[in-house]
Amino acid sequence: MMFDTGINAFLDYSAFVKGVSQIMVGGKAEISAINSRNMEIAMILLMAGTILWSGYSFYRLKKKKNRLTAFRRKLIFASVRTILPVLILLFLPSILAIFAGGRVVPWNGIWMMMPSLIIWLVLLVVVNLVNNTFLYFIYFNSIKKRKSSAISK
Repeated sequence: MMFDTGINAFLDYSAFVKGVSQIMVGGKAEISAINSRNMEIAMILLMAGTILWSGYSFYRLKKKKNRLTAFRRKLIFASVRTILPVLILLFLPSILAIFAGGRVVPWNGIWMMMPSLIIWLVLLVVVNLVNNTFLYFIYFNSIKKRKSSAISK
């Protein structure tokens, strides 16, 4: 068996070795717990969790938009939280090259290897960008309200 023919996402290479050794001693090869079906189920649960988390965060923002305590720190944290998935998505070929022994994988190869990971990263980027935009919208509206109330007094 050749393991150096390509990079396969979510492939447990040690399961091949264990399976071959068990077949050689007359046993039955076991199915690995880390397989593509289980990883896809985990990614679906992660995407559902991301959607639920974003809905909850929008609900909290709408509920607490009148109370703006320590809002600047929250804006900084939200901006960093938004930038990280964007950077991971942009530099994914380089990150994979580190883990793949220096082989650079093009975007279509990355898509063929792990489409659910790409979809989740894009979903996370979109959710974080919308959340960050809403935070800035609330922040600048509160500044306008403070200025207009200071002028009217």
